[in-house]
Amino acid sequence: MTSQIIRSNVPVAVVLDSEQSNSYNVFTELDSNELTVVQAKSLSCLTEYSSKPEHKLSAIIIDATVGLETLEEAVSNVNARFIEDGGPVIILTDGEPEAHDPIININNSKVIDSNLGERALRRFIAEEIERYSIVSALRSEIEKRTSAIGQIVQGIFQFKTRREAQNLATMLSLTCNEPMPVAIGLTELFVNAIEHGCLEIGHDEKGQLLETGQLAEEISRRQKLKQFSDKVATVDFKRDEKSLFFVVRDPGPGFDHETYMSASHGHEKKHGRGIVMAKGCFSSLSYHGCGNEVRAVHTCSLADS
Repeated sequence: MTSQIIRSNVPVAVVLDSEQSNSYNVFTELDSNELTVVQAKSLSCLTEYSSKPEHKLSAIIIDATVGLETLEEAVSNVNARFIEDGGPVIILTDGEPEAHDPIININNSKVIDSNLGERALRRFIAEEIERYSIVSALRSEIEKRTSAIGQIVQGIFQFKTRREAQNLATMLSLTCNEPMPVAIGLTELFVNAIEHGCLEIGHDEKGQLLETGQLAEEISRRQKLKQFSDKVATVDFKRDEKSLFFVVRDPGPGFDHETYMSASHGHEKKHGRGIVMAKGCFSSLSYHGCGNEVRAVHTCSLADS
């Protein structure tokens, strides 16, 4: 084991690299009050970090120079619940396409070219960690709760904080027999409405705040400012026998939604992966006007009816 101290209740990103790699040093700048970055110098070290419940594992970063066999063994030794919940396993490659195919088949792995540069790598990791923290929190909430609105067929709800957004997404998703995709999709839309609409945090600005571990602090600061404190987002909810309908609106200036919606893997220069994820959670998703209104439809399965 390494001698690094892991703070309780702070998410942990574990970096496994070879002796020849400098991957750990690339990500040390992500270490902040909101994230601890630790180095695993061996498979046993990685296993120990990932298996202890007191370690709030949020990401595993592995340099591909450790070799395919070690990559496969490393992922197989990670805590099973982390993998089942979609915990990010990020593999850094040298950008050679022919080397990617066997790596992509490893459980939950996300391959990224290390030649993109340190800043792009840190931003990618920070975004994956934030997304996983949202999904794992939703899963916990759903496992603890039962639907309190099963008989409601329509309503209009307001929200202005991330906590309110998560609670509302959880509540509305529980109208479905399989709530997780709806909860994830709604949370993406609700968080966007708060951060980009109510608080006017730009996409590039959010990336910089994630890199420096200051996003939560900046959200709290803006919510206290007079120009933002009274702003709220809304969702119109309606249900019929076959589908759930959501219309999310925010008071913000909108964004270039056509660019995001046309990119199959998210916009290359911004954060569009959240929108791509939301698209995958609903039967249909469309933005309207300047981009501060989004309509989503979930078609119910027979079990949901």
